[in-house]
Amino acid sequence: MKYKCNFHDLSGEGVKVAIIDSGIDRSHEMLQHVTAGICFEFSEGQVLTSEDYRDSSGHGTAVASIIKKKAPDTELYAIKIFDQSLIVEQKILLESIRWAIDQNVDVINLSLGTTDVQVKQALLNICKVATKKGIAIVAAEYNSGQESYPAYFSNVIGVKAGDLKGRYNYLFCAGESIECIAPGTTQRVLWAGGREHIVEGSSFAAPHITGIIALIRQAFPKANLDEIRNILEVNASREVYQKIPSERRIHLPLPMPQTFDPNKIKRAAIYPYNKEMHSLMRF
Repeated sequence: MKYKCNFHDLSGEGVKVAIIDSGIDRSHEMLQHVTAGICFEFSEGQVLTSEDYRDSSGHGTAVASIIKKKAPDTELYAIKIFDQSLIVEQKILLESIRWAIDQNVDVINLSLGTTDVQVKQALLNICKVATKKGIAIVAAEYNSGQESYPAYFSNVIGVKAGDLKGRYNYLFCAGESIECIAPGTTQRVLWAGGREHIVEGSSFAAPHITGIIALIRQAFPKANLDEIRNILEVNASREVYQKIPSERRIHLPLPMPQTFDPNKIKRAAIYPYNKEMHSLMRF
């Protein structure tokens, strides 16, 4: 199946997207409507759950905002597995994916990954369960290009960051372990505490593809993983790929994402300075 999609005519209506991350800050108008949410914590060897999925880190809120900008009518499922430390136990990650499967979501976004081979098999097994249920999993690649999981699994759509512009612009590399390249250079996103941030990296490239797949699922609700890949390939841009440099590493446990620090600007020339320039100076 190879179909062209007019993404401009789609909104993701009726599509359920699970975001396994640091939660979602619902104080932003765009993110006020979360269909369901849960928080997983690890204490004394036990996995505990609660309904408090508020985001104190900002990472999950950023991911959610990128998805919503592409597919504004998607139904969000917030699954909080880490806080500001961005550290998560293997058991929690597996349980969070299992919870998403039980909610019958259509797409799972994982802006995280691990290079630990000891985690690989258990993670692969739960991803297979999701695939059999018709759920598409999107995962961010380790920024250095090192093999990471679940992005490198054949039943997962892996995403790396590239220097791309445009709301629906992405590249598709058929036959590659990491098939999709999406905008991953500096971009403005929503953040925890009602704020905005400038971020970059594969963590924030993956949700671009998740949003695109939400649109595809709206147009073709019964599309399986292979069909989704075909549709992604047909609708991809044909630009030349330019990889962006990054020193940030995504692994399990996760470090804080790379964000833009306005205090590091050494020198800037803004002219002519007038009221129209205020938006440029908000950083």
